[in-house]
Amino acid sequence: MRFLLPLLGLVTVATRGAEAGVLPGLWFAATGWRLAITDLGERRLPNALTLPGLVLAAAAACRDPPAGVWMLGTAAVLSLSWWVGAVGMGDVKLGVGLAGAVVLLGGASAALTAGAVGVLLCGALAVDAIRSGDRHLPLGPPMLLAAWAGTIVAPG
Repeated sequence: MRFLLPLLGLVTVATRGAEAGVLPGLWFAATGWRLAITDLGERRLPNALTLPGLVLAAAAACRDPPAGVWMLGTAAVLSLSWWVGAVGMGDVKLGVGLAGAVVLLGGASAALTAGAVGVLLCGALAVDAIRSGDRHLPLGPPMLLAAWAGTIVAPG
């Protein structure tokens, strides 16, 4: 995991070029492995790793209004999920930052692909958790993998 997420980030930058989403994309590529390991081990996503990516994505979205709309939509859905206790606030911050980075790098098709992959990965994780009786799921790793999958695979 330590090398997989940075490698996926470099592949994304190589395939998408130097666009507005490169800085948040590089941030999540550089810190994604630490986010995944921390979430798997401690079931938390530290502010020191999620907030800079969120800020970079929000700043880049100022140059691309559709990315801002996607970030706001993601924030609304994840905030509602947090309010009902389905996700943690770290998941909200990570998800919104990733949404901005994905849309900036790959457009709406990348965001939709990432969303579909994320639902599938989180669904598989939930089935496994139900079987084992675990109520706290680490959603950071599937969100990160889904974001890279959407950015790399989607046409754009």
